Amino acid sequence: MTPLQARLTATLFALSTLGLVFWALAHTQFAYALDYDQLAASTDASDHNWHRIQEDVHAEHVISEAAREIQHTPRADTLLIDANDSPNHGDLNASQTDVWRYTQQLLQSSYANQTSPLPSDFRSTRRSIDSGHTELRKRAEDGEDVLEKRQTNTRMIYVSINTCTQPAWSSNSSQEVGPPQLSLYIGQSGAQNVGPGSSASQYTINLVEGFANFSLSASSDVYMAVSAPVLPSYFSGSWSYDIAVSINAYYHASNDDVPFLYLVDTDSTSALLVTENLTYANPNDTVYQQWLSLLQPLPFTMFANADIEPTFGLSRSYCGLKNIAQISTLRNATLSGPFINTSMISRGIDNRPKQQFFLGNMTSSNDYFASLALIGNGVSSGKGVVGGGGTVWQQTGWNTKSDGNCQLVYDMPFCTDVAYAVPSNMSNTTTALGAMYDNYAQSLYQNFSYSLQQIQCNTSNDQRYSLARDCDDCAKAYKQWLCAVTVPRCEDFSNSASFLQPRNVAQAFLNSSMLSNDILLTQYKPMPGAPTLPGSPILQTWNFSYATNQSRNPNLIDQQIAPGPYKEVLPCEDICYNLVQSCPAALGFSCPYPGRGLEVGYAPRPSSATIIQCNFPGAVYYIDDARHLIPSTTAVLVVAMLAMALAYI
Repeated sequence: MTPLQARLTATLFALSTLGLVFWALAHTQFAYALDYDQLAASTDASDHNWHRIQEDVHAEHVISEAAREIQHTPRADTLLIDANDSPNHGDLNASQTDVWRYTQQLLQSSYANQTSPLPSDFRSTRRSIDSGHTELRKRAEDGEDVLEKRQTNTRMIYVSINTCTQPAWSSNSSQEVGPPQLSLYIGQSGAQNVGPGSSASQYTINLVEGFANFSLSASSDVYMAVSAPVLPSYFSGSWSYDIAVSINAYYHASNDDVPFLYLVDTDSTSALLVTENLTYANPNDTVYQQWLSLLQPLPFTMFANADIEPTFGLSRSYCGLKNIAQISTLRNATLSGPFINTSMISRGIDNRPKQQFFLGNMTSSNDYFASLALIGNGVSSGKGVVGGGGTVWQQTGWNTKSDGNCQLVYDMPFCTDVAYAVPSNMSNTTTALGAMYDNYAQSLYQNFSYSLQQIQCNTSNDQRYSLARDCDDCAKAYKQWLCAVTVPRCEDFSNSASFLQPRNVAQAFLNSSMLSNDILLTQYKPMPGAPTLPGSPILQTWNFSYATNQSRNPNLIDQQIAPGPYKEVLPCEDICYNLVQSCPAALGFSCPYPGRGLEVGYAPRPSSATIIQCNFPGAVYYIDDARHLIPSTTAVLVVAMLAMALAYI
């Protein structure tokens, strides 16, 4: 072997080892996993760190075990779990305990058919529900394989609980915390040996935000105690809950780690939100079409409130959120109150099926909070349904706009990707306003299509204007650019964010008031890189600069719609660059230069952002488009390894 071959062999071996290590670290099953809801506070608990996690999670409300033992009041009778996959309701005052018995007869019942009633498993598009629980449960089940061969009556059971109602805040001060949580105790040593103060071996699970679940192997009756804590003086009332046991899967579910609902935009009285992609199937796949063809009632609902305080202590409980929700598809809307319209769409990033929620009749300049929820298993809910207790995801919050001259439009026939607030005078309905913008954009596109027809599109490679792009790419890029600049994304003029561009400052507000002279005479330099003509001022003012004293399309927006002053979220500059790159030079498209008008017409797309700093098709808050542009770390590593190896050849 030559020295060069030896170096190459050693390098490839080292890089292969590095790749193996990276692969192992990238797979979570090789990592040490610890899930609080699955921890057992029993005498034989093996993990010495579990109490630290418990202290972190429950630092706000700590009710000592000693206090529970002293004031613990068990009910006289043991209650029976009536069936698998069934909610069993209970009511508790402070310091009371209910004891439930799950019989061996239910344990040995037949398993249910768990075929998904939905077109596909939407959870696989991001992360599975309670992935930590799933992994721990899998390990527990795998560990019981040998035992179950010898003891066929041993099975895994899945216990879950939701708090449905809880004590109310009774102090005159502002509420900052929820009431203390219920606790769940699970044991197999009889009804008298489960609950607070018991010295028998048992599992203790404190509910978190109204939710807990736990799985264990059982071969005989299982006993569960639900215990209410001591109630602080600044709360009054009692608790109610639903507890369920199943041999199939958890009846209640919660995922507080992964967002699944995203804000698209708001105006002063409404908001538009969408779920995560529900499938990544291609548009011609049957699954894709099945998702879009779902009929009402759709699988997801939303529990929304104008204040966050009611959700304190219940944000992970389907039962609790359903009871306190001010706005929900499960509630009948009043004529003047908030309402929700929901539908299936494929608009947005990736153009994959999603469920859309439009909330109307809300209060301007107000905070709202909402939790996405799966109704039962998505098709059926309630007793006898595996997963029939529903699933909730982490909360999403937003603030409605205040100035009243931005209005949400969406589901437009031509500019299909437009779904955000646009300049408005609020005298038009959402449908009528959207039609004004959409028809105007479509009329401009018609002129472009005539010009594109003059280009030799279907010709030989040596006659094409580009080997990388064709006329279809040009048409798509032009439509995307046209809709972005013709239908501007509107924000309140009172919004002080630095990336927003003031527009139409010379016009009166809807209440006939004008901006003050101090604002109108604000010095402004729209093109800092442009040369200054002799005798002309270096700086302009807002009321005299075309970039600020009018809109992008003054004939439509300023004259016909007349919204008054507003601010614009500028289109992302790469939308303009993509147009120039995709179309033939004969059409004469170009983008403004930096310092020569680019900054007042377009904005750079940040590499990562949780807010929308430039407008692009499918933009939603708290999700940036960078994840679709950045190659995977694995791919980068493989390319780097190959490059290093080739360097020695």
